Amino acid sequence: MHETRCPKCGAQTLITGNALRREKPYCSVCGWNLERAKEYETKTLKQLPLAILWIGFVLGMMGLFSTPPKPGIIMFALIFVVVLSLSAFSSWKNLNAIKNSQPYVKAPENVAIPNTQLPDRAQIRITFERLLSLSKPRRISLKTSTRLLLVVFLIIISGITTGLVLSHRSSLPKGNAGNTLTDIAFFVVFAGISLSIVGGMMRSVVRDRRLLSNGEIAVGVIVGQKIVGGKSKTSRITYEFKDGAGKTYAGKSDDETRELYEDMQTLVFYDRDNPAENVALVGATVKLEDS
Repeated sequence: MHETRCPKCGAQTLITGNALRREKPYCSVCGWNLERAKEYETKTLKQLPLAILWIGFVLGMMGLFSTPPKPGIIMFALIFVVVLSLSAFSSWKNLNAIKNSQPYVKAPENVAIPNTQLPDRAQIRITFERLLSLSKPRRISLKTSTRLLLVVFLIIISGITTGLVLSHRSSLPKGNAGNTLTDIAFFVVFAGISLSIVGGMMRSVVRDRRLLSNGEIAVGVIVGQKIVGGKSKTSRITYEFKDGAGKTYAGKSDDETRELYEDMQTLVFYDRDNPAENVALVGATVKLEDS
């Protein structure tokens, strides 16, 4: 796991969450991200009673229609109680640790590092200067994750389309117009959803190729970060940057590295004539061959 350093003083950070969820890091030395971490754990604790009521209702309904209660329902209830209790204890423990933190107004000299000398910021600056020196168009290629998504999606589309065609052919001898119309309607809906997803992905690829190969570069600052999604969680960042004229613009992106948090920096590529069209390097569908 990537070691998260405080972007303000350079000290090793602590982090909220537990083995099942890894959320906000914070610095107990200078107080960076302390309030955000406190808000997250407080929100988690407030959501626990609602979770108990909801799961209790579901289990109650399952037990109502299963008399006597099945062993599986009882086992599920016990597992739920244990998991919820551990989560509540973890959030309570983290919240107490955050509240008991007493950051210095100024970090001690043995851990304080000037912002310009922080390793992450220094690396960003070095990469920024090197990319500025490259001639355009810059050499780029699709990310491995983008290739995999395209291949998987094409396989899914091909499989479902083949299934629909075979199903339609098998129903032809029966001459059932209703089945034919149902197959056609399902295919039209599926085709529309598929085209919208593929179209959105291809638009992102075309945009990212153009911006990374010929766009301008800026150093953006993360102003917001949150975890979104269900089982496949994604880190979503909001950032701000200044164009060549010094005007501030904002953008949103997924962070595939899951290493960026508030006040950290990231490289942003933007259209010189329309800086509102931009993409963070960590969230682009393509990559630079020289990065």
